[in-house]
Amino acid sequence: MDLRAFAVKMLYSNEFVYNLYKRDNCKYHLNLFEKKKYKFLLSNENFKYNDDIFYYYINTGMRVNYYKNLVYNIPINQKMLIDTPLNDLLNNISDQKYVSFMKAYFEKIKEVVSKSSSNNKEKIINVINKIFTKKSETLFDALQRILFINQLLWQTGHKLNGLGRLDVVLNDIYTNSKISYEDAKKLIFNFLRILHIDYYYKSNVLKGDTGQIVIVGGLNENGEYFSNDLTHIFIECIKELQKPDPKVLLRVSKNMPDSLLDEALDCIKTGCGSPLLSNDDVVIPSLLDIDYSKKDASNYATSACWEPLCDGASLEQNNIADLNFVAILNDTLNSNIDSFESLLNKYKENLKLEINKMVNRLNKFKFAYDPLLSTFLSDCNINKKDVSNGGARYNNFGILTTGLGNSIDSLINIKKLVFDEKEYKLDYLINQMNNNFSDEELLNKLKNNQVRYGKDDEYVLNLTNDIIDLCSNEFANYKNSFGGEYRFGLSSPNYISNSCKTKASLDGRRDYEPFLVHISSNAECSYTEIANFASSIHYGKRNVNGNVIDMMLSPSTLENNYDKFKAFLKVAINSGIFQIQFNVIDSATLIKAKENPEQYKNLIVRVWGFSAYFVELPLEYQDLLIRRAKLNEGTC
Repeated sequence: MDLRAFAVKMLYSNEFVYNLYKRDNCKYHLNLFEKKKYKFLLSNENFKYNDDIFYYYINTGMRVNYYKNLVYNIPINQKMLIDTPLNDLLNNISDQKYVSFMKAYFEKIKEVVSKSSSNNKEKIINVINKIFTKKSETLFDALQRILFINQLLWQTGHKLNGLGRLDVVLNDIYTNSKISYEDAKKLIFNFLRILHIDYYYKSNVLKGDTGQIVIVGGLNENGEYFSNDLTHIFIECIKELQKPDPKVLLRVSKNMPDSLLDEALDCIKTGCGSPLLSNDDVVIPSLLDIDYSKKDASNYATSACWEPLCDGASLEQNNIADLNFVAILNDTLNSNIDSFESLLNKYKENLKLEINKMVNRLNKFKFAYDPLLSTFLSDCNINKKDVSNGGARYNNFGILTTGLGNSIDSLINIKKLVFDEKEYKLDYLINQMNNNFSDEELLNKLKNNQVRYGKDDEYVLNLTNDIIDLCSNEFANYKNSFGGEYRFGLSSPNYISNSCKTKASLDGRRDYEPFLVHISSNAECSYTEIANFASSIHYGKRNVNGNVIDMMLSPSTLENNYDKFKAFLKVAINSGIFQIQFNVIDSATLIKAKENPEQYKNLIVRVWGFSAYFVELPLEYQDLLIRRAKLNEGTC
């Protein structure tokens, strides 16, 4: 292994990540199978009152270890939490030690709050006094209950805790409590502000990767678009807060109010990275293809970033594995190939074999017993069946994919240069690829072929959909250990970490260089072209696990062409894109921030499906964002 490959491997090793974010500086690493686990969680250092609005405290000096995989990356049923007395929920849990712990947990909070000098302590104590016997009666009560359980999920090792469809969840209580718009906005602003605290501790791999996503808007079961005051409030608060976390996803549709799209664009324009737009006109029918009920498909939320799932009723582990299209193609090139058709057929066979191996490996997964999560997932609680034993309504597994665009571009290059124009022998291309392209002339030809993934080109689309259809049909042959479906998507956070394990490829990518980001292109593409391409992809069947157009946009372009860009977005939604997110930034700002990080501490960029501070990202990510911004500006 050469020095670069070793450095890259170390960069993305668990050891590096843990040391980078000082996770091993935690004073306690609690094993939740210890007999005294609940007693430890009730120790005094796990309860402090640090805020004057809500109670929210996580002991960042403690981390939790498990012997089995913990179910995570799902939103709990927030509606059930605020509308059901906790005693009613705990009655369905057989673990009496856990039930006793929950009661002691709230008594401990009450004790800490009562000793404080906070102006809000009586309101918080009132929430605790009613939480076991009554449903929430005020917006403050509902938000405080959500925070109580959210902090406990983090403290017990649950990761990537989504927040669900909060404008729907809170709609009745907002309406009935007759709170003013401005007062509601103040509460929600502080709710989001406090959730941003300890984002460093909450982050999964990169700082900012917390999974704290609020879903707003969307079509209801009757096909009517739902939005309310709270939809606007959440977007306004994210815009004003100007923090990378939490984040917002707006469910869009051709039936949505025009004013809401304006609200979303005004927020996106600030560069905060929110909201990601998810197209209900495409997503909901796709969920129906994997046997969701119409009601549940219409009530979808997402996992940490973009992967759709049923809000508050899912075990669905939507980033449980990653399919690397480039690595499989490179292995295929070692076969005896005498035509492009034989290459394509062998590639497809190898994809099937890799999917089979992946499924067999995943079906051995065992999950940790989890009474806390089961308390707040509707079917688990009602049926008195733990989430680890298949108690959730939906138990599907989601596969992420990387490098599809790179493999499509590689196949197109091979077809053109070897089999159509006969300019090179395939052996020469493979030899150059294995030696990281010493032939610069060849490398430039591979990079500069304008028939590429992301282009609105019939052949490119047909080839792309051919591979997608194969994966859809293959995953349809399998069920997981819970009897759930396998599904996949064309987006993944691993476009760098997987590329760091993958040598050069015939799209002109050198050893360990990043893969394409989600649905994007290595060629200069107009916004309309990439949207037309994405709209023509075959969604549904099993391709429903997130399909995000990742778009770089300079601030001046959006500012000077606002009406045109809004019109473009409306056309893109109507034409059938699945999802889209934006980085509103220019390369000059990014370069300055890399060179002078102290001056750009608050510069926010979009990474994977979350937002982060640019200067806190590893250099690999900074460099990729700079390169993509230059490509967008035509200066790469």
